[in-house]
Amino acid sequence: MATKRKRSLQDVVGQETYSVWVNMLRILVPDGRTHRLAPLVAGMLQYALAVSEEESGEEPDDDSVAQSLLDTRQRNIDRVAL
Repeated sequence: MATKRKRSLQDVVGQETYSVWVNMLRILVPDGRTHRLAPLVAGMLQYALAVSEEESGEEPDDDSVAQSLLDTRQRNIDRVAL
């Protein structure tokens, strides 16, 4: 049997936080403007990254969202260092 892949932000930030985010976006998006929602979503991703970094000692699966966030952060650090 195939193992379930953790490809959801819910797996990173937890069910309660994820539910709040989804409900908030459902309310804001219909009348929202992209330029106003972008900072909100960026903040959500920054929070998810912070949670991933706190839990990085647990070695997330290679194909998990947590690992993708950590990889992206490392690529950005490497790019700035050049």
